[in-house]
Amino acid sequence: MKLRKAITYIESANILSLFIAFTLAVSGKPAFRIASVFCTVGILFCFMAALAVKTAEKDPCSEPWFTGICVSLVPVASWILLCISRKHFPGYFVVHKLLNACFIQIYNLITPSLSSEQLTAGQLAVMGLLSLVPGIMYISAYFFVSRSRK
Repeated sequence: MKLRKAITYIESANILSLFIAFTLAVSGKPAFRIASVFCTVGILFCFMAALAVKTAEKDPCSEPWFTGICVSLVPVASWILLCISRKHFPGYFVVHKLLNACFIQIYNLITPSLSSEQLTAGQLAVMGLLSLVPGIMYISAYFFVSRSRK
């Protein structure tokens, strides 16, 4: 149940972020792209905080680690597939961007290319760190909520 709920929340954030990212990025101006970054990451934080609040209220004795891992499961798996398929299937980068829509504009700032062939090890490392952000946001929000309730 926790896995399904966590994936539902992260994918809901991705769908809303995709809409916002494409809406703000239509102009192509850097200021709108930067605004899009803040909006989409903010959406992700709001969804993760909402999940943390609901979980902490429903089960105050639960450990947030499992749900934090579940929330980062899709982004981490997508990043691993990106690393594996970088040279053999460079078109997967588009799928990776869509699966991690909360960071789509950050990915576009890292490299505007739609192919993963030109990605460096440093760029892949940054993308790997970004894939951990949803879990870190959830766990941080959970601890903040659970500490404030005591």
